Amino acid sequence: MEPGILALISALGGIFIGQVFNLSVILIQKNSENKREIRKLIVSTSMDQWKQSMELAKLRGGKSELMPPLSYIITNSMITDIIGKKRVSDDEIKAFYKERDRKNALIYKLAKNSERDKNIGKN
Repeated sequence: MEPGILALISALGGIFIGQVFNLSVILIQKNSENKREIRKLIVSTSMDQWKQSMELAKLRGGKSELMPPLSYIITNSMITDIIGKKRVSDDEIKAFYKERDRKNALIYKLAKNSERDKNIGKN
């Protein structure tokens, strides 16, 4: 082969390899950006739900128990994971509710212990 054709082939090969690398970097960045936006949306939605629950609790005279904001964030994160799948079985939904209830119970217990610890210091 002539040296000019070899140079052209190697240049085209270098361009191709460089573009494959650039495309992979762009896809990774886009995926990361999408995940960040989803996390922002989850937190924003969760905080709105918590504020709405606070307002409803005030309307009821403050008699209802209100879960901490973290509970709302975890629940919405789990729901988002489930919705992200194309097909969800009944068993997966049951497992979701069981896991959600377990996590909420733990969060509620930690919140109650934290309130108790604050009150101990005041006495």
